[in-house]
Amino acid sequence: MRKIMATMLCLFSLFAFAADQRSQVYTEADKNIVVSEKQPAFTLKLKSNPTTGYVWSLSSYPADAVELVKHYFERSTSKLIGAPGYDYWLFKLKPLAFQNGHDIRIEMTYSRPWESKETASSEVFIIKVGK
Repeated sequence: MRKIMATMLCLFSLFAFAADQRSQVYTEADKNIVVSEKQPAFTLKLKSNPTTGYVWSLSSYPADAVELVKHYFERSTSKLIGAPGYDYWLFKLKPLAFQNGHDIRIEMTYSRPWESKETASSEVFIIKVGK
């Protein structure tokens, strides 16, 4: 009975994870992202290595038009110590974004929080709002 319950729990958590993955996934190479009212959610997948002290942070975005739904880190499947993984940032555009019809700018920063801004790198993503 315990094995059945454990299996069921794993399946439910897998389905919940899969539901998050329905949005289109973009990386650092994708600077222009097109989002429509039919599919207002999208995910940024950014290479990350928190073992070095570097972390991604959301530097700037219009909170009235964009909602951060979820953020999580997925470590590498590699057996190497300190291997990089990926940060996932799931966003959803709010109805206001579609009313205005303007492009939306999201800036992400990769830095060590205790160091000066000069050592940080950033990525800017332009969200093109479609109907």
